[in-house]
Amino acid sequence: MILQNLYIIMSVLNLAIQILAILVLFILIILLGIVTLQKKLEPNCSKDFSIFSIINLACLMISLIIGIFVNIPFVEMNNTLFYLLLCISMEIYLFHKKSKWKFSLLTTILLCFSIIIWITDIILIFILWGDIESFIISAIVDILTSTIFIIIGIVILILLRNSAKENLSVKTYTKPFSIGIVILLIIKSLFMPILTITNLITHYGDFEYDENFYLIIYGIIFIKHLLLIIGIIFIAIGTLKTMYVPLIFSKDKGKKVILPRKETRYSPPIIIYCPECGGPISPDTPFCTNCGHRLNN
Repeated sequence: MILQNLYIIMSVLNLAIQILAILVLFILIILLGIVTLQKKLEPNCSKDFSIFSIINLACLMISLIIGIFVNIPFVEMNNTLFYLLLCISMEIYLFHKKSKWKFSLLTTILLCFSIIIWITDIILIFILWGDIESFIISAIVDILTSTIFIIIGIVILILLRNSAKENLSVKTYTKPFSIGIVILLIIKSLFMPILTITNLITHYGDFEYDENFYLIIYGIIFIKHLLLIIGIIFIAIGTLKTMYVPLIFSKDKGKKVILPRKETRYSPPIIIYCPECGGPISPDTPFCTNCGHRLNN
């Protein structure tokens, strides 16, 4: 009876966290839109990345809305599209094209590969419906997909760090971006294979443990949505801060930008020479330290 009540509570919590994620995304989209329209930019600042991010977040919100009613592959593929658009827009507007599209190409190849293995997984599940092999294949697919997301997350962190090294002012937005990327692409991705393996144990384990495992599954789904909310909030904070930072980078790869500093005047020391021997002496000295000649100050 207790487990049944917990099962109902977890089901309600998961529905609530999904709705909360949609509301958070909706609020962030409105907030980003208002700030983007009203913000008067300083020289060398840009709204381009903020506009692109609003479109990305809208796509993700639509994906979550669909995910409430039906769990279909389109939802995961739309999430993948969100990561792809986010990564490409970051390279265009934030990394100053230092990677010369290598990062976008790598991201596109990896995410296309993940979509291909998802489609293969769907086909094999229909062929091997209910067999243990279908669950094993799904676990392998989730492990591969999680590895792809983690690789992309690590590459983004490296590029963010390199951008911050080149222009110290961009650390304003690289810090929240780094936190958001770690949560979304690295920590959250680790839960995908765990969820699939738990499903495998649930279907082929002893019946008396089924309810416990269902609670674990709902708990993992809850944590995934919670991480999504936290990660998106940090990404949104980084997006807002990009409008406040001058995106000035060097034209040559690897060359640091020297930000303007306050001018300091340097006054060289005053040196006079002895009229008798010609040696250098201090202007406040009454006698020459070289020959002893008395000076007329």
